[in-house]
Amino acid sequence: MKIGTRVLITNLAFLVVVGVLIALASYQLFTLTVIYEDAKKITAAVRSQMEADMMHDGLKADVLFAMKVAGENDLSKKEEALASTQEHVETFHTAIGEVEKLNLSEAVNEKIAALKEPLERYTASATRITAQVFEDAGSASSQYADFEKDFEYLEGAMGEFGDVIESEFKQSDEIVAQKEQLTVWLIAVAAAISLAVAFISWFLSRTKIVAPIKHITDSMGGLANGNLNIDVPYTGNQDEIGQMAGALQIFKNNALEADRLRGEGEKQKVRAEEEKRKAEEDARAAERLKAEEGARLEEMRRRAEQRQAEEARQRQK
Repeated sequence: MKIGTRVLITNLAFLVVVGVLIALASYQLFTLTVIYEDAKKITAAVRSQMEADMMHDGLKADVLFAMKVAGENDLSKKEEALASTQEHVETFHTAIGEVEKLNLSEAVNEKIAALKEPLERYTASATRITAQVFEDAGSASSQYADFEKDFEYLEGAMGEFGDVIESEFKQSDEIVAQKEQLTVWLIAVAAAISLAVAFISWFLSRTKIVAPIKHITDSMGGLANGNLNIDVPYTGNQDEIGQMAGALQIFKNNALEADRLRGEGEKQKVRAEEEKRKAEEDARAAERLKAEEGARLEEMRRRAEQRQAEEARQRQK
């Protein structure tokens, strides 16, 4: 596999991991946004429910306050009592209406539906008694027992309503805790995957690129220093490392061939010099033989002349 292909695969793997992590982070961000919105709604519902609880008790206090000032014939506080009652009635209905608008869950909506009739009865009774007590205290007092029953009945309904809201709040807390745990887990997994990809990339670069290049560089250095016994590694690789190793092997083969030819040239030179030396020796030997033969012939000619001269002298005698 080509080095470029390895690098491409490693980069693609890294991009895939990054893409998956981005997708998970985006999903988590989306879910956290939804949870945050739900948490805001539940917080608003809890606030409205607490306000409704206060209005529930506040209306009873308004009725008792109106009965007290009416019994004391303190008409200067009549408007205050009527205004306070009206304000609390409106606030009570508004608080319950705000929760209904939030549409938290089917369970909450069911409790709100069950709450509407006793709520209407209770607020109407409080408004009526507060207004009547300044006109006909006896008639208003006779209705207080029914008002007290409406208060207690509504108190039970409000308790159930509050329990459902609290349950929704706890469920929201549990979801937030689960999402926090999931987020921590995703961060840990993302860190582990990132480290794994980084390690694999480092390992592949180290074992498939850096180490082979170092070995080939060492082999090149050895060949440059004249060591032709070095084995060239990675010649079987089908990548750029293999191409480098193949080129180095060709260089080594050429160096071996050059060394062989140089050796043969040296041998031929030695043989030529030996043949030249032998030819020179043979020529000198031939010259010696020729000189010796000439000397022998000269000696024979001289002796022959001497003999002829001696014979001529003897014939003269």
